[in-house]
Amino acid sequence: MHQTPGFMTLILAVHARLRFFLETRLIYKCGGTITEGRLETKKSMDIQHEENEIRGRHFINDEDGNMIAEITYAVDHPDKMVVDHTEVNEDLQGKNIGYQLVQAVVEHARAKGRHIVPVCSFAKSVIDKQAEFQDVLG
Repeated sequence: MHQTPGFMTLILAVHARLRFFLETRLIYKCGGTITEGRLETKKSMDIQHEENEIRGRHFINDEDGNMIAEITYAVDHPDKMVVDHTEVNEDLQGKNIGYQLVQAVVEHARAKGRHIVPVCSFAKSVIDKQAEFQDVLG
């Protein structure tokens, strides 16, 4: 099939716009940036969890096993957890780690059928600002 030069120009323009859209979505989803044509993503942190009968925490350790970020809570009742503290190493502040910890607590509360009472000011601020977290407030 023979195509005119104008048709090929249109196809190439559409392809370029589609590629830009997909790359932009990928950058947003990965939390990265483009530097010299390469996608650079923020390093994903492995959030771990521990819980006993009365306390729990979500935390991140560095490569040496040292705790560098955590959010803690008390299990006040089988269906309620009191989030009382969030801490992020100074070197990691401003990198969305605190938000990820709050998100982990919210997901954990949902999985366990619990409500959250956030007495930690940071956790309360994040939960209050995020409409998708409101269902766990108790």
